[in-house]
Amino acid sequence: SSTTSTSYTDLGMSLAITPSATSSKILIQINLNGSFLNTGSSEALYTRLQVTPSGGSASTIAVYNGYGLSGQANQGVGTISGSTLHSANSTSAQTYKIQFRSLNGNAVVLGTNNSSNALLSDNSTNSMMTLMEIAG
Repeated sequence: SSTTSTSYTDLGMSLAITPSATSSKILIQINLNGSFLNTGSSEALYTRLQVTPSGGSASTIAVYNGYGLSGQANQGVGTISGSTLHSANSTSAQTYKIQFRSLNGNAVVLGTNNSSNALLSDNSTNSMMTLMEIAG
């Protein structure tokens, strides 16, 4: 996905899991690859992890540091990786999703294999999210 938005927007990457016990914890691991495209000013990419319990509303449970790029007409690539341990305290389905935004409104690409962008033209740029239940 790509965006120039300075407000968080859905990446299109989400997974759901139903804990088997209220004492279980969910380990969320992410590896996100992306790039800046022809930025004309300093730029940064920010990401966050949200969870929505079945029948509930979304809440942010982690913010992963973005990466930055300074200068004129630059391009760059980067990876954001992180792990979060979430206590759902429920046996209802939990849906986890990634959102991202641009700092200054320049184009940023994240989590996609976009053949029109030479910086993201191979399979090594695929992003992923993994969920694991840990018994409590």
